[in-house]
Amino acid sequence: MDSSPGMRGSLTALGRAGLVVTAANVLANLLAYLAPVLGARRFTPADLGALAAALALVAIATMPGIGLQTAVAVAVARTGGAVAATRPARLTALVCAGSVLLATPLLADALRLPLLVPPLLAAMTAPAVLSGRPLGVLQGSERFGRLAGGTVLLAVGRYGGVLAGMVAGLSLTGTFALGALVAWSVPLTLSRLLGPLPSAAQCEVPAGPRPTPAEAEGGASRSAGSAGIAGAGSAGARSVPAEAEGGASVSAGSAGTAGAGPTGAQPAPAGASASAGTAGTASAGTAGTAGTASAGEQPALIEEEGAAAAEAEGAVAAEAEGAAVVSAALAGAANAGAAGVPGSVGDDAAAAGRGDGAAGVLRGRAVFAAASASLAILVASYADLILARRLLPPGESGAYAVGAVLTRAAIWAPQVVTIVALPRLVRGGAALRVGLGLIGVASTVLVGGAALAGDLLVRVVGGGRYAALGRLAPYFVLVGALYAATVFLVNARIAAGARRPAAGVWAVVAGMVGVVLVVRPGTVGQLLVCAVGAAAASVLITGIAVWRRAFTAAR
Repeated sequence: MDSSPGMRGSLTALGRAGLVVTAANVLANLLAYLAPVLGARRFTPADLGALAAALALVAIATMPGIGLQTAVAVAVARTGGAVAATRPARLTALVCAGSVLLATPLLADALRLPLLVPPLLAAMTAPAVLSGRPLGVLQGSERFGRLAGGTVLLAVGRYGGVLAGMVAGLSLTGTFALGALVAWSVPLTLSRLLGPLPSAAQCEVPAGPRPTPAEAEGGASRSAGSAGIAGAGSAGARSVPAEAEGGASVSAGSAGTAGAGPTGAQPAPAGASASAGTAGTASAGTAGTAGTASAGEQPALIEEEGAAAAEAEGAVAAEAEGAAVVSAALAGAANAGAAGVPGSVGDDAAAAGRGDGAAGVLRGRAVFAAASASLAILVASYADLILARRLLPPGESGAYAVGAVLTRAAIWAPQVVTIVALPRLVRGGAALRVGLGLIGVASTVLVGGAALAGDLLVRVVGGGRYAALGRLAPYFVLVGALYAATVFLVNARIAAGARRPAAGVWAVVAGMVGVVLVVRPGTVGQLLVCAVGAAAASVLITGIAVWRRAFTAAR
């Protein structure tokens, strides 16, 4: 691996990115956790149940926003420039918020909510979905410091008004009215967080063969079909399961890697890799040069000599050194083998003015593919919990819910790997292998820790009455670890331009439901066996799809 100062600066920047993104996710999940905790002290049991149901509804309704963020991130990373995404962002927000609004009578009746609450939830949904666009730009351009700041801003917008309403003693309706008002401040703030962006003429286009028209068309098609989680994380830097469960699960799993850092720090995106000497040849599976090279520009090479030193001065303390190693390893692997075109990230007008054409336009099917992938991960990770509620006796169902908290934590604890790796997965190289290896190491640590301290974990999560569940704790964590690998693999498929990146996950969910309804497990252990099998199958099927596409592209 290159040990030049430029490469070391890139590794340092990406290491710091891991720290800051991890810290931001922890803070966002803590805000999600505070809502039900404070609600338990401010509301009656009936209103508390309504609060939990309403927050879960918002979490589900904003899932397409995660897909929007990932689709934008993939498109920006692929084109190396601006992506016209305003129209799909507005359409996605309109569909999500409009669906909640139109379902007001049904939701009010089914969830026993005041009639004014669903429209207020719709008003909270729209800005959260719209925020996916600027967050995607930041993620795709690898400005992870600002992405971390945007993640915290989104969490403040989603929960800040709700928390303030409860502190002020407002009713349930008044609380969500204030929440909707605060939520609409987020998109504008995030657009300002993007800051001044470099022009295309200030970025280097590495030497190498330019794409043929067929390759350029393929790049545009793949950009249109790309999506992802985090998750679903994906992806993106949002954590939905924490919202649906009050934030307890992810807070428990992520806190160990938390670090503090300046949210404004931004590592040089693709340009740092190019300046350090990365190859400029796009792989057959990415067609990454179509967006900028087609403009016919001859950009000048920029060397930001003091960037790494300036960022190092503001680096976070080394308490979360493990997260830094994770991100640094990803950076080194991707820089060593990736081929991409660094470029600017601008607004839609800049994309059109540069003549990027289709390669700089985000298509609706890309957002749909990303949203469906995020939804697939959410459904898969909650299917066993829903089945437990349906099939197990009440006592066993409650015990399974306690164990499922450990599963959620294991799913989302390693999500920083997926967030940081996504743009580099677009450019190919060794990021796939290294990312999977890092998630494997993290998962091994989590499962091993649960095996050694299962009783303690169960007592912390559920109290002494569920102490007997401690012997099953490693298996609950194993389910989450397998789904964490699935999340990464689904994002890899999105980065490669798959149109149905989570088809295997949907198939596994359907198969699991069918098997469980036939077998009808009656204990926590029996259902847990089914859950482990389903999670393992999701990794296997999605992994085969990833490697098959990679093998085909290599040929």
